[in-house]
Amino acid sequence: MASGIHLSWIQVCRTLRVSGVPDLNTLTGWFIHTRTESAGQFICSNQDFNAIHQAIRWGQLSNLMGIPTDSPQRDERHGWLGDALLSSQEALLNFRPVAFYEKFLQDIADTQNADGSITDVAPRFWMSKPADPAWGSAFISIGWDLYWYAGDTSILARLFPSYESYITYLGTQAEGGIIEHLGTFGDWCAPGLVTSKKTGLACISSWYYLHDVRLLAQIAEVLGYELQHQRYRELAEELHRQFLERFLTGDHFESTALSPWDFPIRPLRSWRSVRICSTLLRMSTLLHSLMNW
Repeated sequence: MASGIHLSWIQVCRTLRVSGVPDLNTLTGWFIHTRTESAGQFICSNQDFNAIHQAIRWGQLSNLMGIPTDSPQRDERHGWLGDALLSSQEALLNFRPVAFYEKFLQDIADTQNADGSITDVAPRFWMSKPADPAWGSAFISIGWDLYWYAGDTSILARLFPSYESYITYLGTQAEGGIIEHLGTFGDWCAPGLVTSKKTGLACISSWYYLHDVRLLAQIAEVLGYELQHQRYRELAEELHRQFLERFLTGDHFESTALSPWDFPIRPLRSWRSVRICSTLLRMSTLLHSLMNW
């Protein structure tokens, strides 16, 4: 109130300092984000886990701003494909942002060049270089997530030609099934590092190439495209063999211990057992950390 007149003032911000207000009840704050309905909830007997889940939901909504932003607390706030990929399944379990992601996939498609490449950020704003394969995977993976969690095949059918163009482009960057030089970020931000020294860019890039070809084969099967399904399934089998020949040596598989849970990169029962034990050890360490958070 100022001289008996009600004033409305809107400022989008992370934090706000107000002085000279006698009663905080005279202030109203709006949480601004893309409108979406709640789809799921998680409740358990451990209040720490419940608090973590609520923080996840709050953080997800904070990043639904017309595009899935990389973070709400920095000035960047772009539609980084890598961030969108890692959070899409969580978002679809907690909320109903189908139209939101369909629009974002079109944003990605709009960045596609004549050679089939896409960019790391959508809409295209900066860094117009071809996307790191781990980031570019969002294009196909989020489309698959929409089908898996919402039963939506329309976006898969509409974008299938663009998906094929992207996979064709990745193929032009591979030699013997291995993408050596396209990766930029890879196993992003290991502690104290930007890119991991234990999982090289070629390993991560080639794994995502295989990952996306396998997804495209599944998409073709869902859409009833038998010839394309057969073609990409056979290509995936060949890429699988080439990947193992190149990278199944020593301790090179540091972060990819989780890969058997997604796609079976495993030729030997003994190797699978070692990797699963490694994964379970990592999971138990993570849970222990959360319990003491």
